[in-house]
Parts: sequence; structure tokens; C-alpha cells
Amino acid sequence: MLGLVEAHSVFAGTIINLSYPSLGGISLDSSTTLVNLTYYIIYLLYGISGLIAFGNIVFGGFEYMTGNSKKGGERIKNAIIGLVLVLASYIILQTISPDLTNFTVPSFSQALPQS
Repeated sequence: MLGLVEAHSVFAGTIINLSYPSLGGISLDSSTTLVNLTYYIIYLLYGISGLIAFGNIVFGGFEYMTGNSKKGGERIKNAIIGLVLVLASYIILQTISPDLTNFTVPSFSQALPQS
């Protein structure tokens, strides 16, 4: 227990400089706005959902090949359905209005009447 307290006190003053990957042309730094952070998180969630679907397809294929074909086939089908739902949500938002997937904050000059 004493070792944990000592380790905590040693690292308490340490500043951790993390660098995040650029997603969708947006990179996180100290000047990132809330709009850019939201845009970044949405792109990150699209990527994570793709990785999860890919992992489920691979694991379902493994299950299918090793004798549990019913469960493996169901897993593959569900992964593809999930991936289609994620892509369909993006396509629907783009079809309704491209501004729904383009996160920008209007400036005050756009909101004020022109004189």
C-alpha cells in the first residue's frame, strides 16, 4: 500500500503529453473547439463500429469453420446487419441534409440582419 502512495506522489507532478491521430481531417490539440471534438468523436465511433463488425465477422467465420456453424453464421449475419445500420444512418443524414454531418458553428455575422 505504501508503494502505491509513493508511486502516486512521484507521478503527481508529471504532465502527460498525448498525441491523438487525425480523423476526418481533424486533429485534437489545445485549441480544439467543442464542434471539432464532437466531429472527432463521431468519426472515432464510426471507426470503432467498423472494427467491432470486422472482429465479429472474423470470429463468426472461425466459429463457422470449427463446427459451430449455426452460431457462427448468426454472428456473421448480425455483424453485417449492424454495419449496414451504421452506414445507413450516415447515408440517411447525408440525404436529408449534408449539414447534419458537417458540424459548423454559424458566426454572429450570419445571424444578424444585413443593414
